[in-house]
Amino acid sequence: GFLRSAPRCRRNFRWRLEDVDEVRVLLVDDNDDFLTGAASWLATDPELELVGTARSGLEAMDEVERLKPDLVLMDVTMPDVSGFDTTRRIKSSDDSPRVILLTLHHSEVAKEEASAAGADGYVAKNEITEQLLPTIRELIR
Repeated sequence: GFLRSAPRCRRNFRWRLEDVDEVRVLLVDDNDDFLTGAASWLATDPELELVGTARSGLEAMDEVERLKPDLVLMDVTMPDVSGFDTTRRIKSSDDSPRVILLTLHHSEVAKEEASAAGADGYVAKNEITEQLLPTIRELIR
């Protein structure tokens, strides 16, 4: 699967998700309706704590610095910096969070680009209710 093929070149790995009680999540998407719906959905899982939202790639980079989330759920398509480029920048840090990219349209090209950017997972939005929690659980183990 994608998670097993994601790059494992992390230096100074500062935490494993199973070492924390609640996974601190930053949600990044430029669509307010999606942010609201996803925030409500995430709130139903006691192991996930939504610590913030961002509406652009630049805002996401600032919020990662400020909030130090364990996990970033990020849309691929955003108005300023793409989710791929934002992921690449976030993952360049030694103590970077895990990143799962979210996309409207599942494609092998996008999946490969997500992996090349250093994403830890990739989920199509139309499969989010079935695939996101299992993808997060895979990272927790």
